[in-house]
Amino acid sequence: MLQPREYHELELLTEILGFLPKKFLDEIYDNMNIIIYNVIEGVNERLEEMHKDKAILIFDQFKTYERELETILDKVFNRFQQYLYDEVWKLPDHLDIRLYNDANGMNISEETENYLNEHVEILKKKTQAQRLLNMRLKRELQSIEYQRRSYDDYRQLTSILKEAAEKRNILNLEETMTHIRYQLDELKGLLDKVLVTMDELKRKEEPDPKILRLRENIRGILNSLPANH
Repeated sequence: MLQPREYHELELLTEILGFLPKKFLDEIYDNMNIIIYNVIEGVNERLEEMHKDKAILIFDQFKTYERELETILDKVFNRFQQYLYDEVWKLPDHLDIRLYNDANGMNISEETENYLNEHVEILKKKTQAQRLLNMRLKRELQSIEYQRRSYDDYRQLTSILKEAAEKRNILNLEETMTHIRYQLDELKGLLDKVLVTMDELKRKEEPDPKILRLRENIRGILNSLPANH
């Protein structure tokens, strides 16, 4: 009869608590991701609401920021994981900690356990990816909704202008605005001509009578002087 292998104290603790150290860390990592994405989503929604005209730009900037945060989180979490294994749990290298192994008298073989663990990990990653995709799609839809509201505002403004034009019997609003713009250009041209004419008049303006008399007096004095021979 085979003797059951010796328990490691941490392995016994793991089986009592009902989770593996790796599973514990995976859950921390997933929850940290969810918290970060929820914060980004909330801030993004608020900024897009405050600056609807820049919704697309804000969304693109947050996507870049999101990727940078993912990189930072991975680096920091790797250090945290190493610290937890080495300093807190003090797990020795290559320690085989298994949950529900054959020595416990369970009806789950190691092969079945590994098979289930692999599929659980795959499903966990798919679920996390789907959750992140849903968050991103939600932000995309919000951005589109902001654009739609902007279009609705423009449509409402057009409707108001059209209604005002009909009330004032303006048959063609675009043609009327073009005509008004033409008249303003004509008025500006006339004002420019008036200003030019005023400048020319100033340049051609006759000297003051006092200046004319002063000129005559000076000319008389010069004429009275004896000529040099």
